[in-house]
Parts: sequence; structure tokens; C-alpha cells
Amino acid sequence: MADSLKALEDYPDISFIDNITIDDLQAQMLSWYKEKYKAVTGKDAVMGKADECRLRLETDGYYIFLLLKKIDFTGKMNLLKYSVGNYLEELGANKKTSRKAAAASLTTIRYSLNAARTSATPIPSGSRTTAGDEVYFATTEYAEIPAGKTYIDVTAQCSIEGKDGNNYSKGEINTMVDIIPFIDSVENITAPENGRDIETDDELKQRIYLAPNGYTNGGTDGAYAWEALQFDQTLADIKVFSDSPDVVNVVPLLNGGIIPGDEYIKDMQAYLSDHSRKMLTDKVSVEKPTAVNYTINAAYYINDSDKSKAETIQSLVDASVQDYLTWQRGKLGRDINPDELITLMKNAGAKRVVVSQPVYMTTTQRQVAICSSTKVTYGGIEDD
Repeated sequence: MADSLKALEDYPDISFIDNITIDDLQAQMLSWYKEKYKAVTGKDAVMGKADECRLRLETDGYYIFLLLKKIDFTGKMNLLKYSVGNYLEELGANKKTSRKAAAASLTTIRYSLNAARTSATPIPSGSRTTAGDEVYFATTEYAEIPAGKTYIDVTAQCSIEGKDGNNYSKGEINTMVDIIPFIDSVENITAPENGRDIETDDELKQRIYLAPNGYTNGGTDGAYAWEALQFDQTLADIKVFSDSPDVVNVVPLLNGGIIPGDEYIKDMQAYLSDHSRKMLTDKVSVEKPTAVNYTINAAYYINDSDKSKAETIQSLVDASVQDYLTWQRGKLGRDINPDELITLMKNAGAKRVVVSQPVYMTTTQRQVAICSSTKVTYGGIEDD
């Protein structure tokens, strides 16, 4: 979804004070003073660096410049391209778009019995489990294991807000904090998801920019994309399309090119399926992207004239490969393109790059390219 911010950045730069600098202002004030002095006295004003009048003019110029900067800042805070903080939130109010607060992650906890009982086994709301690190996941509602059954799955919310609550694997949250009679074991059967930090200025700016798409629930791709951003403002990308009549396919990609898990898909499905957010006749289908795996096998060489900085270039080339991995998985449907890898490595200082893998491959809007292994070999110094 970064495309919208890039478009915003492409709007022309504005200065409400004609880009004047403090040096320009002070020079203009001195020049004007000298001109008026000569017009009145018929003599040239001689003003050394320590001249009292010169120092007074430069001091006045400094404080006038501070005022001009404040005027420039005030004007820019009314423009989406420049606005930050509370000023940005006020711009959002014009489009009914407010900053999203931090959110706690959710997971599904399975409470299990060793053997079925003849009566129901209650699981109180707020029952806590942990991975042993003083972070707790509490059930969000009352549940019970029915008579004759051996387990029940219950949604649980993390005790801390923010994305740190997402950093657990399936089965890792397996210690009961609040002991429940007859329960023999607990574990999370899904990885926690949907924990988010407070919305950043860039994320809010993006949603404000896209807000007009949400003025209708007429089923446009832009409207559904906007609604998806209301669910998760941190999305790296989202594709909205239709494979069949009345079915809206939504494919989200998380920040960092991460494929969302089951909890995320379930929650976004419920959010977008609400009748206040979709056409009455639409069926919304939220899907995980499909990973298209590729490998990198490349070699590179450095000019003899650059051998004095060969170690630095090697480090820069290694970093450029990581930049390529991030770029390649940063957008759904982005074709696997070795030319981009070569360009980044050469911009980092490599003289020549030989890439045997990957080869160029197209992807669909349901797919994201993810590297499964990387082998980049430094071939040594070559003549220029």
C-alpha cells in the first residue's frame, strides 16, 4: 500500500516563505539599512562585524526568521504531505479518519481434559495462560467443555498492547496461570496475531489520503482496500479483485512481506463481512497469499581500482542483497526479477555480477515471492 504515500510525496514542494534562509534575511536587512542610510545622510554606512548597529540588525533578523519559520510550519501543517502529530490528526478529522490506538494480539487457546466428563467443564472469562515470561493471554468470554467432549477452543487476548504480543509460536503458550478444575493441559493452537503498535504518522497519512475511497460501500476495489486498512493500517500491500460474480477476493500482505496466519485471516474476514462495510449481495473471501519460493545463487567481482575499499564494498553488496529480498517480498504480484538484484549489487560497488538464480518469473496478484536460500560469492578483484 506504499504506492499511495509515494504518490503523495510526488506532489510539489511548497514554501510559505519562498525558501528564504536566515543568511538571506540578514543580508537583505543590512542592504536595506545601508541604502536608507545613504539616502538620508549622503554617506556610505560603514559597518564592521562588531558594529553595534550591525549586531542589532542581525539579532532582529534572527528573531524575524524564527517567526517566518513558524509561519511556514503553520502553513505546512495544513497540508497532508507535510503534516505530523496532532496537526495530522486534525486533518484526518476532516475525512472522519482518526489515529488507531495500539491493539493487543489474539490467539486461540485449547483447554483439554484427559478424559470426557459427564458434566460440562466451565472455563471462566479472563482465565490466563502464559509462555512463562510474565506476558499473559486471557480468555475473552466464558466457555465450557461440553459433557462427553475432551476440549474446547477459546479466544484469548494478550495482556500487553503492541506487536510484541505476536512473537509466539503455536504451542508455546502452554502454562495455566489461573488453575481450572479438571483441566489437564492448555496450549495455543494458533500463533498470536493482530497485535499492533499505535498508528504512525505515515500510516495515518496513507489512510487519510485513501479515505475518499471509503465514502461508498458500492463494492469498488478501492473501497474494500480502504476498509482493509481500517482493520490493519500496517499492511504492506492488499489486492482486491473478483474471480466470480458477487464474490470479492481480498488478499492481504503484512508489513515486511509476511504472510498472515489463521487468526489474522479469520478476524479480517469477520471485519470485512460486516454488512456496514460491504455490499449486501457481496460475499467477501479473505485469502492468504501464496508463497512463490526462489533461490539466489550469484557471484560478483570488484574493480582493481577499488581494491583499497574492497572490504567496504563487500559489506555494501551484502546489504544490497538484503535490500533485494525486502523489495522482492514487499508487494503482491511482484515478478521475480534478477535485473533488480544486479542493479542493487552494482550500485553497491560491484564491477560485475553473475546471477545463475533466480531467473525471471512472473507472479499473480495472489502470490508473493519469498527467498528460500541465498548464496552470494565474492569472486575477487578484476582489471577495470
